[in-house]
Amino acid sequence: MNSSDKYIVIVVGGPAGCGKTTVGTQLASKFQSPFIEGDSLHSKENIDKMAHNIPLTDQDRFPWLKEVSKKSCEEALTSKNKISIVTCSMLKRQYRELIIDTYKHNFNSGQGYNIEFIFLFLYTDYESLVKRVTARKGHYMKQDMVKSQYDIMELVDPITENGIALYVENKTPDQVLQEALSKLKEKFNLNPAFQIPTASASC
Repeated sequence: MNSSDKYIVIVVGGPAGCGKTTVGTQLASKFQSPFIEGDSLHSKENIDKMAHNIPLTDQDRFPWLKEVSKKSCEEALTSKNKISIVTCSMLKRQYRELIIDTYKHNFNSGQGYNIEFIFLFLYTDYESLVKRVTARKGHYMKQDMVKSQYDIMELVDPITENGIALYVENKTPDQVLQEALSKLKEKFNLNPAFQIPTASASC
């Protein structure tokens, strides 16, 4: 790894039931990059709260968001193509800013690594999310939790944020993947065949 190189973390986000894990694993396969399931980084306390239909507070989420940022950076820095893919609901703009700030504090200001975060925010209608979550078996996220996430959801602003908002209703997983790849190429000149060059710009 070289601090003069450019690295990329693609954060696949959105509320429960939007298809983050499906799209995230597909992108990781396309880019041949490491994949991190953000939910696996939640503390036991957070998981217990959600399993009991208790919405997480910002104070519950902040340590988790920092861990998501650090883990995804570590994976990008050791990836052969300098890219990592991570899932994270990142429901609020404040959460996305914290992810970037954590990177800057831990990997940029001290070590000088240039890591760009690209936020791919998946979303759909509330009723569809409820149906998707209800159909899942063995997951700690319950139907009642969907509303608490939907109510605080702030879509990525493609003009003022480094990301994309992608509406996924009535689209197959492959259609969502292809649209995501198209938008990543269009906005960030990023595609599975792309070799990331050395760059000085940072997110």
